[in-house]
Amino acid sequence: MWARGNAEAAGISARRAPAKESGENITSLFALLNTVSHIAQSAEDIDEAISLTLKEVCLYTGWPIGHAYHVTTLGGEAEARSSQLWSLDRSIDKTRIAEFVSISEGTVFQPGKGLIGKVMATKEAVTIEDVTVLDSFMRAAPARQNGVKGCFAFPVLFQNRPRIVLEFFSRDPATLDSTTLEIMRFVGNQLSTILTRMAHQDRLGEIARSFEGSVKGAVEKTEHYIKALEENARMLCNSLGTSQENAREAAAGSEETAQSVQTVASAVEEMSASINEIAGQVQRSTSLILHCADKVLEASNRAQTLNSATAKVEGALEEITAISGKVKLLSMNARIEAARAGVHGQGFSVVANEVKELSGQTEASVEAISLIVREMNGATREMLAAMGETTRSIEEISAASQTIDAALEEQTSTTNEIAATMQQTALSVTQVTGNLHSINESVERSAEAAGEMSGECSALASEAETLSANVEKFLSEIGN
Repeated sequence: MWARGNAEAAGISARRAPAKESGENITSLFALLNTVSHIAQSAEDIDEAISLTLKEVCLYTGWPIGHAYHVTTLGGEAEARSSQLWSLDRSIDKTRIAEFVSISEGTVFQPGKGLIGKVMATKEAVTIEDVTVLDSFMRAAPARQNGVKGCFAFPVLFQNRPRIVLEFFSRDPATLDSTTLEIMRFVGNQLSTILTRMAHQDRLGEIARSFEGSVKGAVEKTEHYIKALEENARMLCNSLGTSQENAREAAAGSEETAQSVQTVASAVEEMSASINEIAGQVQRSTSLILHCADKVLEASNRAQTLNSATAKVEGALEEITAISGKVKLLSMNARIEAARAGVHGQGFSVVANEVKELSGQTEASVEAISLIVREMNGATREMLAAMGETTRSIEEISAASQTIDAALEEQTSTTNEIAATMQQTALSVTQVTGNLHSINESVERSAEAAGEMSGECSALASEAETLSANVEKFLSEIGN
């Protein structure tokens, strides 16, 4: 930056302050102090304040060249780099001074090294009569080549550390007296107020940003949570409404179920009674079947006895038949002998004929009896076979009756258990119905509470919006 002043820089005598040599009065000093104070109060940017200050100091002292360095701390070590802010009087040949300007802007100073390093280390103003003969002046060579000789520099401190270093040069050997150096210290203090104000503004900005980041973030989160809570409240209301309806339906269904269970329990009791009656009938039937089995067995035994007697009769008939054959043979022999006897055998012939007739009758009777006996034997065998089948059927029926009786006993036990369970179930369903009514009442109360919570969420959301607006207003006021 090339800022030009109107100071008369030519003809400055060596070893004397320009202001004193020019006979400036106290008015010039007040004008400088007033201007620098105004710059410190009104400047919004430190570089703007530095540029204006460089110009004013050059005007006040009559020194034609002014330049500023920014001091920064990197890695714990301070260093000064050119701000590229200059105040060059119109009398300065830009072409001739260009090399000095370029080298000054490219040189970096550490504390204690060179003129700027000395100011950084001592934190005090320094004045040098002729930099071209000073070995410690790092830019002595370009100063000689560019017609730069007299020099003074002073720091701008912030928190007791150099933040800016201002340097000024004359074309002739010259120094500043202690009074003028004290005035420069005042100028540095005025610029320091800008750094303080900027640091304060930065701190306020950090506080505002932190406040905005924390409070506004909290407000946004609160709004988010409120919206989520409000949405959950609405969902809860809807869910509670559905639950309430389901509870009513469940209660109604439970009452119907209780009635159905009671009906089933009664039916099971009736079925149990019927099963008991059937069991009694089965037991009576089993007794009758067993009695019939005994009678059939007795009849079978008698039929066996009859069969044995018939066999004996058949044997007797066979003997009678054999006897009848013998009698018939004797009758035939008697007739033959009677025929031989002639008249003397007529009586014996009559007896022989009667015996023959008796033998024929006996044969006929034996044959008729044999036929009857054979029929009796066939009937007896058929009766025995039928009784055998009847006995087996009765045994099967008896076994089936026993199985039925056992099944009925088991069914009776199971039915009794079912009846008891159904009674307990009916009692449980009744209790469930009561619980469902209680749940329905609780759901109704919860729905009312959810409605109230939804209203409170809406009010809280409104308060959050108001808080957000107040925070934005507060941040805006801080920024201004």
